[in-house]
Amino acid sequence: MALSPVTPAQIRAARALLDISQEELAASAEIGLSSVRDVEGQRRGDEVGATKAIVRALENEGVTFLAGDADNGPGVRLGARLPNVIVRPTRMVSAVLPFTVEWRGERVIVCVEREPLEDLEEGNFNADAQFVAAFEKNRRAVLEAAASAIDAGRVTRDGRVYLSGQDFPSLK
Repeated sequence: MALSPVTPAQIRAARALLDISQEELAASAEIGLSSVRDVEGQRRGDEVGATKAIVRALENEGVTFLAGDADNGPGVRLGARLPNVIVRPTRMVSAVLPFTVEWRGERVIVCVEREPLEDLEEGNFNADAQFVAAFEKNRRAVLEAAASAIDAGRVTRDGRVYLSGQDFPSLK
């Protein structure tokens, strides 16, 4: 739960940590783009419902809002619930969609097989962009599966973990 009040600078910093645009935040918070711009631009106070929706959306992505104290101003940080994406996926390579994460201080290349991505979206893909879009839409589920696999010690000697349909509870 966010501390009150959350400043516009914290919201901008949270977006930067997640590497998302104002447009993506507006869609995630289910509000208009102009609302995000107004909140970040200090044209709306935090009593407006838009701020609550923005904070909720950012918290859902793992952001923790930190209150200021006697020595430090307010801030944000990423929670340790999900791996942090270092390099986003861009294309299929040898029937897997690879991307790099940081999880508990370890750098791991996550390789997601094509089938679970297709199953999550109930489709058959033939273009890299479709697989990347499926990853983005199901990012939380993919990162949760990656965290479980890494924590289970399934990282190979070359720093990779492979995810199949069995790693996704919703597909079983």
